Amino acid sequence: IIVILFLVYCAGTANSTTIIDKMLQLGATNADIGYKWTISGLVEIPVYIYGSFFLKRLGAYKLLSISSFTVMFQFILFGMSNSVSSMVLLSVFQIINGPMMMLASRILIYEFSSEKLKSTGLLLALSIYSGLSAFIMPSIGGTITNYFNVNTTIYIVAGIAGIGFLLSLVLKKMEFKK
Repeated sequence: IIVILFLVYCAGTANSTTIIDKMLQLGATNADIGYKWTISGLVEIPVYIYGSFFLKRLGAYKLLSISSFTVMFQFILFGMSNSVSSMVLLSVFQIINGPMMMLASRILIYEFSSEKLKSTGLLLALSIYSGLSAFIMPSIGGTITNYFNVNTTIYIVAGIAGIGFLLSLVLKKMEFKK
């Protein structure tokens, strides 16, 4: 689960860096970047409010798979995008990416942690998958962008999220075989 979350959170980190690089390359203003973050934040609120509904309805494994796929798909669309306005509109995908991933990660890590280490497991896993991705992705993304271009970086990140999606399907299948 930590590997899957790490791969998908790498895309989340790239959303904060590489996507902004592309927006600037397309001529985005400070206001455009602000709109992107405003949309991302606003669309997450309803999912956090009704998160338990989605969790009960779909389950943590499906939420993980859906959000992993959506991150991958969003990055493919980011790579294909030719305008700042489309980049801003693609931020609507955050309605699925952020909150559903957060809910699924908490439930699954709690489930996989031993009884004596539930809290520690959550904190340790969070520091590994979010902290490590935040530490390495800006450097890796910047290096790839310098040597190739921003779209290459975006498509590589989509591939990384795609690997996370495929692994989420494997995890779900493994868990249901138990």
